[in-house]
Amino acid sequence: ITGVGSVIKANTGSAVLTADNTFTGGVTNANGVLMLTGAGSQSFNQINGGGILLVPNASSLGVSGTTGLKINPNNAETGRLELSNNVTIQTGQPIEVSMRNNPTVAIRSVSGNNVISDQVAIQAGGGLLWIEAAAGASLELGGGVTSVATGGRNFTLLGEGSGVVSGVIENGLAS
Repeated sequence: ITGVGSVIKANTGSAVLTADNTFTGGVTNANGVLMLTGAGSQSFNQINGGGILLVPNASSLGVSGTTGLKINPNNAETGRLELSNNVTIQTGQPIEVSMRNNPTVAIRSVSGNNVISDQVAIQAGGGLLWIEAAAGASLELGGGVTSVATGGRNFTLLGEGSGVVSGVIENGLAS
């Protein structure tokens, strides 16, 4: 895909962007599964509602330092980011993740040794945030975790794989 514009995936099916893309808008997945395997140049990546964004290639998210990533589903929604194949995510910006009121995973390491070098910035929403490393996988949160949410917050790193927070865990702006 080339040019100016955005990609919005709204249906419950699956889609794969396999080629290198040079469009300058954003990628939004509001429902179903969207896999990004080619290199990207988009300005932002956003997961809404029940969308699942599969990232087996770090360059699929766009150019480091210019591309944001938001995992917006909150309360009753179930959308998530899934990483595989030894991906290192480094957008140069905090990754905003909304909390939920349901026991669903927001970030999942499916396979390989995956790293999120950016800070995970917990946003308002519900009171739960689950991050998982599946069996045989690992996930390192190298940029740490901070929260701007107020009230009770439960951040849980779970799964049969290996999970490490090598950055600082801090309460941020919350009281």
